[in-house]
Amino acid sequence: MVNKVENLVAKQPRISVRELERVLATDKSSFHNILTVDLRMKKLCSVWVPSQLSEKNKKDRITCCKQILKDVSVSKSGVYCVQDELWVNWDRVVSKNSSKTWLKKGAKRQKIVKPTLTPRKSMLLVSFTCSPARFSVTALPKGQCVTADYMVDYFKDTGNRFRNLKKDKIAFRDLLLQMDNARPHSAVRTQTYLQQTGVQMVKQSPYSPDLNLCDRFLFTRLQEHCKAKEYRNGQELYIDAKRYLRSLTETVLLHELGKLLEHCKAVIREGGAYVTY
Repeated sequence: MVNKVENLVAKQPRISVRELERVLATDKSSFHNILTVDLRMKKLCSVWVPSQLSEKNKKDRITCCKQILKDVSVSKSGVYCVQDELWVNWDRVVSKNSSKTWLKKGAKRQKIVKPTLTPRKSMLLVSFTCSPARFSVTALPKGQCVTADYMVDYFKDTGNRFRNLKKDKIAFRDLLLQMDNARPHSAVRTQTYLQQTGVQMVKQSPYSPDLNLCDRFLFTRLQEHCKAKEYRNGQELYIDAKRYLRSLTETVLLHELGKLLEHCKAVIREGGAYVTY
């Protein structure tokens, strides 16, 4: 029976215990025991991935990983700088399930305002280095779009911030800068300015948020921090986000960098495909 179940599951990985019961005419509790105890299996959800990768996409991912492994290491990570943008809501994000509260019989349920289709939010532009842990955070003014001109002004401001640090000053030209291929990043105006500064670029492959430290962990942590809070305006959100980001220690950032380097090796082993853990 164990072999029959194993063969059926191999052919139909999404088959349910009820379907196994119907096909093999045996009590479903037996199948559950066979699957979990004898075969040591679990039924897990599939993992969402950003895109269906082409062969060219996979080759680009391998190239990006090789460059990261070659040019970035924990010992010289002070010059490795990652940049990206993120929308953050002003209002506390509450799901119906997470808003459950313990109430005595007859007590009235609490009221929560339903989220709007167009929530109040601000876009943050973030750049950071791992060692020393340094952040450059800017909130996009209301009504302003991220354009090539705005990106150039942001990078000029970031260069001034890093250069004028009280200690561990960082020259912008010494950075190994990684960002994705969004239009404001890949625009001629932005690329021309970066070339003039002498900054070295890590060309991030398309559809590869898993190769960017902002998408891999930083923005997830920031969203978790901000979604439990209520902000009256964009400036209040900006100040709190900046305070939180600067609380992240060099140890934490270097740990995440080490995980990225190991992930790059795994991507190369998988031929550029997305890696699931």
